[in-house]
Amino acid sequence: MDVELETSVGKIFIEVKVTADCSGEKVSYIKSNKVPTLEIDLSQFLEQPPGICQSNALLQMGQTSNSGSNSMNSDTHSK
Repeated sequence: MDVELETSVGKIFIEVKVTADCSGEKVSYIKSNKVPTLEIDLSQFLEQPPGICQSNALLQMGQTSNSGSNSMNSDTHSK
């Protein structure tokens, strides 16, 4: 797991997708242990130069927070 949080309601995993989806083994572990998991997909920024990548990521984050919507996949892995 990229990040594992211990909260008052139990564990929460955060997965950061850059080049590949979660492995089947990781998805099986998440499903069998029923751990809520947030996946953040950064793969769309991979081909952009670093300065542009950071600017676009921050711009996109600002747009989603201003509109009240969340573009991140907050669903438990179902792959």
